[in-house]
Amino acid sequence: MIKTVKDFLGINIDHLIIVDFNGFVDFINAVGGVKVTLPKRVCGEVSGGKKNGGVTIHLSAGEHTLQGDKALALARIRENTCVPAETDLQRAARQQLIISGIKDRLTDPLRFPINFLKGPLIGWTAPKALITDMGAFTLPQLAIAAVFGGNPTTNVLKPSGSGPGGSLIVSKSQCVEAVKRLIGGDPNRTPACSP
Repeated sequence: MIKTVKDFLGINIDHLIIVDFNGFVDFINAVGGVKVTLPKRVCGEVSGGKKNGGVTIHLSAGEHTLQGDKALALARIRENTCVPAETDLQRAARQQLIISGIKDRLTDPLRFPINFLKGPLIGWTAPKALITDMGAFTLPQLAIAAVFGGNPTTNVLKPSGSGPGGSLIVSKSQCVEAVKRLIGGDPNRTPACSP
C-alpha cells in the first residue's frame, strides 16, 4: 500500500499511521464522542441493524455528536438508504469527517480540562485505535503540528471515469493539483495518478 501511494502521489512517505475503526469505539467514547457536520441525511444499518444486534442510524443533515458505536456505523455505512445515489466516495468523506472530529475533540482548548482528567483513559484506548511506526518523539510532534495546523476541509477527488475492475480514474491535472495542495508545493516525482 505504501508503494502504491508513493507512486500514485509522487511523494516520499517516511511514517504511517493505520486507523483501526473497530478500536475507535472505545477511543471516541473516551474523548466524549465526536462532532460531525453532515452535508446530507445518512440512513442505514450495520451488522443487521439494531433489531439484529447491530446499529441502525438515521441522521439528518447538520451537526451531530456521536458516541463510538454510532460514529463507527457512520464510517461503515456502504448503502445510504436516505440518499441511494451515494458511492464509496461519500463514505470516504464521512470517514474523514470522523477523523477530523476526533482531532477537534483532542485539540479544543475548551476541552483541555476534561481531556486532562480523562488522559489515562484516552491514553489507554488510543493504542487500540492507532498503529504507527512513529516513536515517542515523533508522534507528539505530529500532535502539536495538528493543534497549530488548523483543520482543512475534506477533499475527495472526483473521478473522471471508470477503469478496469470497477476502479475509478482521476484526471492527471486534478491529481497533480491535489498533490500540490496536500504537500504545499511540487512533489518529489511526477505523480503516476490514474493509469
